[in-house]
Amino acid sequence: MNRLLLLIIFIVSGCAAPGPVKEKAASFLKGACYEKFVDGSLGGYQHYANMLYKPKVAFALSDDKSGAQICAFAWRREVTDDFWTEDASWEKIEALALSRCEDFRLKNNSAAATCKIYTRNNEIVWDQYKNENFKMQ
Repeated sequence: MNRLLLLIIFIVSGCAAPGPVKEKAASFLKGACYEKFVDGSLGGYQHYANMLYKPKVAFALSDDKSGAQICAFAWRREVTDDFWTEDASWEKIEALALSRCEDFRLKNNSAAATCKIYTRNNEIVWDQYKNENFKMQ
């Protein structure tokens, strides 16, 4: 019984954002976007970012001029057919995350800037990443 409890704790804790990443995200992300980023439940961002087998997920974000944020994410399985052998490119994953973020931004008539990638897995790339080649399809 104790081993089962330890296994459950290990699995659940593996889906949480690492401390330094969570702290940095908390200082920048707001409201629903922060909650979406730290969500470790099945299908949540941290669930995919902490997978044992080929974790590959991108989180796209836009800051609204009023202070609100718009965000979306995509993971590798959404852009590839073969779970075990084929590995999706970051470009495809990021394009899907950006597309979702832009769709949400436009549907909500947001004055926010164009979405850009905030993280790859749990590596924050917001300051160094440029989405110059992103085009809506």
